[in-house]
Amino acid sequence: MEERITVHEKARGETINVYIGEYRGTRYLHIREWYLDKDQEEKPTKKGVALPVEKCEALKDAIAQIGPSDGSLDERVTVHEKARGESINVYVGEYRGTRYLHIREWYLDKDQEEKPTKKGVAIPMEKVDALTDAIDQLVPAEKSEKAEKAEKAEKKKK
Repeated sequence: MEERITVHEKARGETINVYIGEYRGTRYLHIREWYLDKDQEEKPTKKGVALPVEKCEALKDAIAQIGPSDGSLDERVTVHEKARGESINVYVGEYRGTRYLHIREWYLDKDQEEKPTKKGVAIPMEKVDALTDAIDQLVPAEKSEKAEKAEKAEKKKK
């Protein structure tokens, strides 16, 4: 694991962290809740998502589309389709008068209805800029790679 950036501190020493990890040769952006164990060491939980690095721009676009300041409670944007009808979605929810940006896995139930899982995070809307800044800091190479591809495609058109 490379650098880990904390974007939100919760109660009881829990934090939401963003970092890059690798699994079977694929790089993933992790947005995950961490906790302090009995020895006061930070450990990751299952509450979070792992998004292929090449989907980071889609995540940032979804966050921008929903609108970090006044996100609609009705809109949900899929940023990554997984296997077996699972997907990673971004949406705004409200809890006790506070709005949160949710980045969460969804699945299809037996009736083919989409439902959210516990795998995900809820970030207060005022921390969304810290999240996008962390993504930009951790994934600069992929960002420039995407820009290079766009430039090459533009040159081919001319």
